[in-house]
Amino acid sequence: MDSSTFLQDNKPKATIHSSYKEWKKPKWQRWRQSTCRLVALGKRHVADVFHRHEWKPLCWGILPILWWLIIYEISAAIPAEYRPRIHVRLLSNIEEILLGGRRNLFYLPHEALSERATLAKDIFACIAYSLHALLPWVMFFYLCCFRSWTHAAHFCWTFGWLNIVAVVSHFFLPTAAPWYIKEYGLLDAHYNVPGSAAGLIRIDKALGFPVFESLYKRNKVVFGSFPSLHVAWPSLIALYEPFPRLLGGIVPWLYVVWVGWAALYLEHHYLVDWIGGCLYAYSVFCYFQGQLYRKDCRNVA
Repeated sequence: MDSSTFLQDNKPKATIHSSYKEWKKPKWQRWRQSTCRLVALGKRHVADVFHRHEWKPLCWGILPILWWLIIYEISAAIPAEYRPRIHVRLLSNIEEILLGGRRNLFYLPHEALSERATLAKDIFACIAYSLHALLPWVMFFYLCCFRSWTHAAHFCWTFGWLNIVAVVSHFFLPTAAPWYIKEYGLLDAHYNVPGSAAGLIRIDKALGFPVFESLYKRNKVVFGSFPSLHVAWPSLIALYEPFPRLLGGIVPWLYVVWVGWAALYLEHHYLVDWIGGCLYAYSVFCYFQGQLYRKDCRNVA
């Protein structure tokens, strides 16, 4: 029996007296009852999913994520003498060419945004960066609960391959972020250079504790500016249209602009990295979305 049918058949008839009794209960008791009901509904849903074997596509979906993590660890462990040369000025030169040359520009976009830093802007950018790591998990649970396990598996598969392509690009085309030129100049970069929190150091100073500085110093891929995964992840999520009825589906794209602005403001990325992150996400999404469409057509035929 379907879980929704079970709940409809066994739903007690509400009366004015019972509603008044529920309202008179202490707030903590009402919260506990609501939590118990949600847990019971979740258990029924999980049991129903495993009974129908809907979890099987998800096992295949998470494989690229595991491959990505393995490739990431292997690439970070390769000795520096076997890695490609680090490009310090490549991205800034490309950006200058795309924007008309240094003669026509007083500042590059990241320089213009970071020129007038304030604590309010720092906090606004910090919030965008903090949400970045949570979004894939939120999207995964959203697809599981409101779409289907097949959609969730397809998202995991696409998300994993996006990261694989990005990590391979970071390895074969290592590029320095804007903060490197600001801290070390145009000197040749070496792989033993520690990561930097750049603009987020101002948040550490405001907090009085090196939260972001200690986090970024442990980064294993320091020279992975292009493409920007801070932009690629939310771009991929926005392409799946998680909230199509909310302001015409523009809300996820507003976050893409927000986190892209934060990446430039904090001097973590160039504008070219932002564009590259969007293009990577769009290319991977279109490729696997086309495969899924062809598979559905074969199943219908």
